[in-house]
Amino acid sequence: MGNMQKFKAKAESTFDINLAPMLDVIVAIVPMLLMSIVFLKVNMIEAQIPQIVAEAIENNKNKPNPVTIALAIQDANFKFEVTVNGKKNDIVVPSIDGKPNLDGLYTEAAVLKRKYPDIFKVEIKPTKNVSLDRIVVTLDKIRRIKSGEEGFPIKDEKTGTTVKTDLMFPEIVFADILEG
Repeated sequence: MGNMQKFKAKAESTFDINLAPMLDVIVAIVPMLLMSIVFLKVNMIEAQIPQIVAEAIENNKNKPNPVTIALAIQDANFKFEVTVNGKKNDIVVPSIDGKPNLDGLYTEAAVLKRKYPDIFKVEIKPTKNVSLDRIVVTLDKIRRIKSGEEGFPIKDEKTGTTVKTDLMFPEIVFADILEG
């Protein structure tokens, strides 16, 4: 019986765990983890596309298209790269006094849209030194025609009627974004 009482005494004894080193580690790691987090700010430009245009874009995705249009945004120049049946044609919009010619860009985009009304997609190829603001201004210029100008014909697949839209190139794809 003497052994049983010794065992009970040992079982009932308490002991302390020193948590100070563990807290020191946590206090050191938490700020380090917070400092290593990369915060990313995403900007979105919300733009509504009419349903007929959205359907036309969707229908064109399924069809092989012999025409592709790319827009290279360079230091002060713009260059449309139009590929028709594998043949590439460059249309350069030169700068005016070292500044981007946005009116010339708009005019060339409108001419291309009238020539290829079924094309809604443009690949954008900015050089690495082009600012985001300049890219946004460029996209605004080629997105839709000015008010008062005649729209572009789109055939509504469901009804078979042709409607006009003021959108030129609402579908934008960034290509070669790190080249240049």
